[in-house]
Amino acid sequence: MNENTKNMVKELQKEFLKNWGDISKGLKVTIIDGAKSVFGEYAFDETIIDRVEIAYKGEEFEICISDDGSSDQFDCEGGYINTDNIEDIGKIISIVGKYLKKIELNHYWSAV
Repeated sequence: MNENTKNMVKELQKEFLKNWGDISKGLKVTIIDGAKSVFGEYAFDETIIDRVEIAYKGEEFEICISDDGSSDQFDCEGGYINTDNIEDIGKIISIVGKYLKKIELNHYWSAV
């Protein structure tokens, strides 16, 4: 279970290994499901992913499941992005998107 999420994190670690987990110098990714479990915890379930929190070199943003209940709509939320980081952030979003679209989402969070 959670194979897509595992593969997503594995690819992100491979591409952004330098300073992995350091929000000011590298990349930190936190994946949270609709029951508020975080990827890496036993109870985490990728089929009810609520959001992916991304911190890259001091800039933070989220990719959230759309509130309209659609499994093919995601919201990107965040602030301004430094031009030096745009290419890398685009790559991060591309990797996250590649795996999110493979997950058959269950809209658990909308019933809570």
